[in-house]
Amino acid sequence: MNSWKKILGLSIALLVVVTLAACGGSSEESSSEVNQDEISIGQINWAENIAVTNMWKVILEEKGYNVKLQLLDMGTMMKALESGDLDVSLEVWLPVQDKNYLKEYQDTVNFSDATWYDNAKVGLVVPTYMEDINSIEDLNKTKTSLMAKLSALTLVQVRWK
Repeated sequence: MNSWKKILGLSIALLVVVTLAACGGSSEESSSEVNQDEISIGQINWAENIAVTNMWKVILEEKGYNVKLQLLDMGTMMKALESGDLDVSLEVWLPVQDKNYLKEYQDTVNFSDATWYDNAKVGLVVPTYMEDINSIEDLNKTKTSLMAKLSALTLVQVRWK
């Protein structure tokens, strides 16, 4: 759990440093002057990540930076961070969901241990009427039956259209 906090925190810290650096300079400089540096931020197609990356894009652009958002999957994002093709990513779920990326890239990508939310959970849910489903194993036992029901529902929906 501490590893994903490191990744997220370092990402946020990096953006804060960049933002503060953008605030520096002489009083003669215009706040609308564009910094020629481009910052590329990786974006994952998750609602929360889209909101956060766009928020940072606006903040950095107000400070005069050119910001480019790149919509990527996690594997491509890690490779881009490693190669330097991407400056920062604001999303990683450790220690569980993205632990394989930490293991593979911990020596070449800077993962922060800071976090902005300590109680995030990843999991599966089932409707309450599925009283016999209490684990992933239980769910797997009903896979064939569930797939048949989904196929039948799909067929009914197609016929109604």
